[in-house]
Parts: sequence; structure tokens; C-alpha cells
Amino acid sequence: MIKLNKILLVILVLTVIGLTAAIVYVSVMPRAEDKFTEFYLLNKDGKAADYPNETAAGQPATVTVGLINHEGTDAKYRIQIKGNGAIIDSVETGTIENNQKWERRVDIKMNTAGDNLTTEFFLYMNDGDTPHIKNPLVLKTNIIISK
Repeated sequence: MIKLNKILLVILVLTVIGLTAAIVYVSVMPRAEDKFTEFYLLNKDGKAADYPNETAAGQPATVTVGLINHEGTDAKYRIQIKGNGAIIDSVETGTIENNQKWERRVDIKMNTAGDNLTTEFFLYMNDGDTPHIKNPLVLKTNIIISK
């Protein structure tokens, strides 16, 4: 019985030492942070709702395009805007520091009338040829002929 108690005591002491080492390791080691870029659209009032859904052909629909760099390093971005598949504008951000926010108002003009015409916002990073974010931001607008 005494031998069993000694074995259990040794196991208990080793368990406490192991748990203490694990707690110290977890608290000392830096956490791996996710690297990502926030990419968003805002309406003319700075809200993420009530985007322009109808405008006259040739007249601008205004939105604010924005991003926040959480890549862990400084980065340059390019936003390519396509209307019905054709490039209608491109915006360069310059260098954005890590955790820095960037926003700019953009006027979107389409000359072709139609319902549910698509405007896509593609984000590229550091002169890359493929979009940094796989899916573009999409804005659907009815373009009417003004009378």
C-alpha cells in the first residue's frame, strides 16, 4: 500500500509539473494572428446599407470603398471597378500600414440602361495579378434613361 501511495504521489507531482510547464508555454508564446484585409463598401452616409440602387445613365452613383490592412505588414492595394464586365475605374491606395484604415469616395457611371446591372469591386495587393480576395464586392443598380 505504501508503495502504491509513493507511485501515485510521483504521478501527481509529474502531472502538476507538466501542467505548470504547459501554462507557462501558452502564456509566453505569441499567438499566431490571422492575416487578412477588410474590404467594404459604404453608402453616401457612411453606412453599410441602402446603397444606390437606381441612377440615370451617365450620372454618377456614389459609394465609399474602404479597407483595413491586417496583413501584419505594410501593403499597397489597387481596387479595380468593373461595370458589366468592363473596367470602368481603378483606384490606387498607396502604402497602407498594418492596422491602418483607408477609405475613398468613388463615383460609378454607367452609360447603358438596364435593370440589375452589376458593378464589381476587385481588390489586388502589392501589384499582384490575381485578386487578393477571391470574390469581388458586388453592387446591383438599375440604370434608367433620364427624360
